[in-house]
Amino acid sequence: MEGKIAFIVAMMVATYPVRLAPLLVLSARKLPDGLVRWLGYLPPAVFAALVFPGILLRDGSLAVSPSNGYLWAGVATFAAALATRNLSKAVLAGILVALAGELLPL
Repeated sequence: MEGKIAFIVAMMVATYPVRLAPLLVLSARKLPDGLVRWLGYLPPAVFAALVFPGILLRDGSLAVSPSNGYLWAGVATFAAALATRNLSKAVLAGILVALAGELLPL
């Protein structure tokens, strides 16, 4: 257990300066508008890179079919997010569709 804690602390010490340096250097500067606009695309791009493989891939291959319950849950979540602009309702819609997909055979 002590080795694991030491490893976690070492990783914190190693990564913290890398994350803090840009914050300290750039916080006092005004960034160009083009860069700020470009940085605005990063959160959706990272989110898509994290979410879409879990929705669209099964066993390393593309699974875009009506039997893919995760795809239906993703579509329901996206539709609810667009319709309501409410994160809680969108997540609830996705959970309910995923649950229905698990309970109802296709």
